[in-house]
Amino acid sequence: MGRVYNDQYYTKKMPDGTRKRVYVSGWYIEHTDATGRTVRRKGGLSEAQAKDSLRQAESEVLAVKNGIPTRSAGDILMRELQQRYLASLKTRASDGHSKRVEAYIRELVTACRFYSVKDLIPDRVEIYLDQIATEDNLGSTAINARLDAINAMLAWSVRARIIPYNPLDCIDKRELDRKYIRRALAEDEISNLLAAALDGPRRRRMKIHQNRPRKDGSFKPYIVPLFEQAHLARAGRGIALTYRLMLEAGLRVNEVRCLQWPDVDFATGILHARAIWTKNGKDEDIPLTPGLNDALTRWKAEHETGTQKVTGAVVKITSRTLDRFKDDLDAAGIKTPDSAGRVVDLHALRHTFGTRLGRMPGIDPKTVQTLMRHADPRITFCIYVHSDKNRLLSAVNLLPALKPATPKSESSIAVALKSGTHDEKIEAVPPSFRQGISSGTSKALSKNEVAGNREVSSHPRGQGFESLSAHI
Repeated sequence: MGRVYNDQYYTKKMPDGTRKRVYVSGWYIEHTDATGRTVRRKGGLSEAQAKDSLRQAESEVLAVKNGIPTRSAGDILMRELQQRYLASLKTRASDGHSKRVEAYIRELVTACRFYSVKDLIPDRVEIYLDQIATEDNLGSTAINARLDAINAMLAWSVRARIIPYNPLDCIDKRELDRKYIRRALAEDEISNLLAAALDGPRRRRMKIHQNRPRKDGSFKPYIVPLFEQAHLARAGRGIALTYRLMLEAGLRVNEVRCLQWPDVDFATGILHARAIWTKNGKDEDIPLTPGLNDALTRWKAEHETGTQKVTGAVVKITSRTLDRFKDDLDAAGIKTPDSAGRVVDLHALRHTFGTRLGRMPGIDPKTVQTLMRHADPRITFCIYVHSDKNRLLSAVNLLPALKPATPKSESSIAVALKSGTHDEKIEAVPPSFRQGISSGTSKALSKNEVAGNREVSSHPRGQGFESLSAHI
């Protein structure tokens, strides 16, 4: 047990060897630490402060004996926190994603001078993000990526009980300033694009040689040799299959690049997306359409020679794939950007997949979200599922026509006229008509005059009622 005491004097040895009593104001504590050593130190200026210090010291000793960390969360070094988070991230994310997150976190920690957790001040991050947005001309997507990286690390630290809360969760993301908006392809545009992809290698070869002069200086149309036509046709089928994997399976460009033949199950028609190359870092089973399954089967048969099985990539995507895609768009007559400023790129093929799913009758929104592999349905239906004016007009035209409604007042008048009880049920006359008669400057009409007197027809209000009865 520790103790609190007040020694106002102690003996101090002076430089000349003599001893002197020195007065000290304050209270002291004495306790035994976790190693069994006696510790004496100042606890405060009053007895209450010293008792509080003694209780805190004894609780820290007890925590050390029980294996509970006693270091304050603010004293944790950012370097240590970053290493632990990245080690956990690499076990559930791809190498490319882990490297990008590491680069973003290191950038913010260095630029904002985050040495320990207590240095995580939101104002520093806000100032730095504004600086790179102005000086480096970075868009909102790039800025939000840096903010998401460090927030993900701090959120993981909270879940791991390393820090009590995330001090940067109060920073709002930047609003998206999209430089361009993608659009989905129409059905006829899809057919034209695939046809242009099949003929793409031969067409591009013709462009290379069509303006090349002969030795004598004359020009002659280039004819593709027979031995080269088969190779170009095979390359065209590979490019068309690349587009179909995005159009009919909704794969991203990197997912198509990483797709291997063992990932395709032809018997069940399932494509196994591996967590190592998917965007969300999860294993997914993607169903294949019958047409795409047959195309993959034929494509695999072309690459198999004898008993040797293919195990490599299904299709090859290189740096020239984007240039070939632009050439295929021009050959298919697809303008990008269009009159509304919307563009068509390789990722727009995935937009087309989601839009076609959303337009199919009988498919519920949850199925569309699952096939698109989105965690948030707002991403699916606010970004990937597009609509157009023709589809909106068709949807409105499907509404059933409204039946004409008859006001209750007019129905009562018609019943009264047919039954001959209009003398007794004057309430059938519209209120506006009665008010007009009572407020007019002419002579007030009686019930009989309203119902059947021929002089009513000479009155302007009487003519209106007579015409209303004839209309009913």
